[in-house]
Amino acid sequence: MRDESGAVVEAGEVGSLRLKVGDCLGAQAVGEVGMVKTAMLVILNKLAADNFDRLVQQTMELDISSLETLSCLVELVFKKAIE
Repeated sequence: MRDESGAVVEAGEVGSLRLKVGDCLGAQAVGEVGMVKTAMLVILNKLAADNFDRLVQQTMELDISSLETLSCLVELVFKKAIE
């Protein structure tokens, strides 16, 4: 895989940070990640065609201020999509 500059990077690597797949799903997340994870789980559990727009807006309002939080949310959405 290549980044924006064309340099080759390993899957799961962002700059000098490595994402650990599965970290969010198994253990109880704490702090900022835990609060955002809980909010996202509530949103995903309510997801239906008739309330999609409202839930997208709620998702956009989540405080995603770290790579760890973003990685956790991506894992949650992916897991929900394959269920």
